[in-house]
Formats: sequence, C-alpha cells, structure tokens
Amino acid sequence: MSKFIITGTTGFLGSAIACDLINQGHEVIALSRNDKKGDKTLKAIYEACMGYGYSFDASKIKVFDLYSDNLLSELKDHVDSETQFLHSAAHMSYAWKSMGDAAEFNVSFSTKLLLLARDLGLKSFNYISTLFTSNDYQDVPEEIHLFNHPQNTYQTSKWFAENQLSLLANNLEFPIRIFRPGIVIGHSETGWSSCKAFGFFMFLLGFMQVKSMGKKVINIDLDPEVELPLVCIDDISSWIGQFLESDNYGFFNLAYNHTKPAQINNLRKLIQNELRIEINFGGLNTLHDFAFDRKVKLNKDFAQKIWNFHTHKLDSQYGQRSLDNSSMIKSIAYFVKHYEADPKKLDVLRMFRKSKDHVLVVNDFIKNKIKR
Repeated sequence: MSKFIITGTTGFLGSAIACDLINQGHEVIALSRNDKKGDKTLKAIYEACMGYGYSFDASKIKVFDLYSDNLLSELKDHVDSETQFLHSAAHMSYAWKSMGDAAEFNVSFSTKLLLLARDLGLKSFNYISTLFTSNDYQDVPEEIHLFNHPQNTYQTSKWFAENQLSLLANNLEFPIRIFRPGIVIGHSETGWSSCKAFGFFMFLLGFMQVKSMGKKVINIDLDPEVELPLVCIDDISSWIGQFLESDNYGFFNLAYNHTKPAQINNLRKLIQNELRIEINFGGLNTLHDFAFDRKVKLNKDFAQKIWNFHTHKLDSQYGQRSLDNSSMIKSIAYFVKHYEADPKKLDVLRMFRKSKDHVLVVNDFIKNKIKR
C-alpha cells in the first residue's frame, strides 16, 4: 500500500484519481480548500466511486486543510519517503479579469506545494496541467513549452506553472511529473462526470440552454472536420495511476491516438440525437447563435485547429488507444440527464450574462446584419 497526498479531491479529476487509488488499496491524504471537516471531500470521492462502479472505503482517506499554517508539521507523521504528492486543484476560470487569482493559485501556490513536498521528503511531485500549453498546435512534444499563445486565464496560468515548476524541480533535483490530460469527458462505461460545464461540457450546456429557450435550430461557427482530444475520465485516472507507480518522470501528454468519434461533425450528430435539436455549420444568424458563440468564445480557438500531440510515453506502455463512440453517447446522456432532472440549473439568462453581457451579444448580432 502506498500513500498519496492529493489536492483537488472535490473536483472532477481529483476525486476520480482518489477513487481509483483507494480502489487499488492505497491511502489518500486529501488537502482540501474550505472543507475543514472533510465532508465535501468524502462526498466527492464517494460520488466518483459510485460513478466508477466501485465500493467506497472512507477509512483510506484522511483530510487536511490545504491552507493550514501548520500543514508541514501536521502531515509529517502521516507520510514517508515513498509518499507522492499529486496537485490536481486549480483556479478554474477562463475570464481574463481573474488572471490575478489564477496566477496566485495555479502558479505561486503550486510552487509552495512543490517546496512542501520537498520539505516533507516525499518521493515525487506530480502536477495536473492541460494539453493546450504549446504555441505550436501542429507539433506538441512531451517537453517544456517555452512559447505560448495565451487563449484564456486557465490555459495561460497552467503554462506559467508548468515552466516554473519544472525549472524549480530541476534546480532542486526533485523528481517531477507534469501530466497534460486532454479534454476530459465522462466515464467510458457509465458516462459519469461531475457535470461541471468546463471544456466539452461548456459547449453541451450551451446547446441545452438554447433548446430550453424554445429554439430548435442553432448555427455554429466551428470546423466540422476537427477532431477534439476528448479523453474518458477513467482512462486519464488509470494512466496517471500507472505512471505514479513507475520511475518515469517529465512531461506526459495524455490523449488517444485515434479520436474519430470526437470529430466535431460527429459530435454534432450525437448532440442532435440526444437533444432533438438541429445544429448547422455556417454563418451565425440569430441572436441565440451569437449568444452561444460568445459563451464558448474562450474555448473556441482550441476547437478550430487540428492538433498534433506527441504521446510517446503512453504509446510505449499502452500501444494504440481509441475513443469509443459509445463512450461519447454515454457521457453526453449522463450530462443531459443531470440538468434535465433540475431545469433551474440551466439558468438560461446566465448564457447572456456569461457572454460578458447581453449588450455585446446584441452588438455582434447587429454588426453581422449590417455587414450583410
């Protein structure tokens, strides 16, 4: 049995990794924000275990306050030289106005946690980043990316963190892994997800909001031929778990070799079938088209390019890996069912508020009409 210190265990990926590890008999030491009693942490990991179809063993989980002033002394008696630190928590905002908060947590605080791992004498520090930290989408190697084209606060702060952490760990001669997962979707068999509207689910929620406004047709400005690097949550947590047990360090791009089911045109068909709406490619025409377009704007650039991610480390261990169409269907259905069970969660007016404000949406709409 090994021990793993994990942050972000109330989040989608962090709870899934914790669930996978305790299912393998390991002990999880969860560092949680704003959860001193540990109730939110245990609930999140429990829900992940249910989503995975695993039993839940709370005795394998200890919860500590991430922001405790005495964290080093509190953890010392619970770790050993084989314990590994996995930092999954993040400031999850795309808005540029949140750049200060994102830099403070995703970069500065992550650096403090690396130093904490070093001071505790742990085996390694492991950081969860994102696939999209490279400036060159045509060639994304498993190495440090010195150049980046900032797209949103989350992606930019992750890039900063990758560089700072890898350079500091190298100077300290402290083992580090930086995992770059693709766009995470639900469990390949059950479809389970935390149903938070990030990544692919941001687009799916947008379509649901349009439908809830009584609109059955929407036009989108996306390239139908692009294949998104969608990855099932259970594959991500399994790959990370395997690499944590290896002596392989450095950068890891976590994606499939074949993602035909994640081609935008196929995703359009799957979403149409689930929501019973019509989604067309081409020019934006209605106010709702523009509202949807602004809603996904900060992620849109990633869905307009054909990326080439090197995955040599995964290839050498797992060979060829493919995304299943059935996994996509289950993931979409689970998310839709979650929101349809409580329509208030759709908060359709939020679609306009999240688009900075409805005035900008109307402005885009009017400009388009004038051009015509």
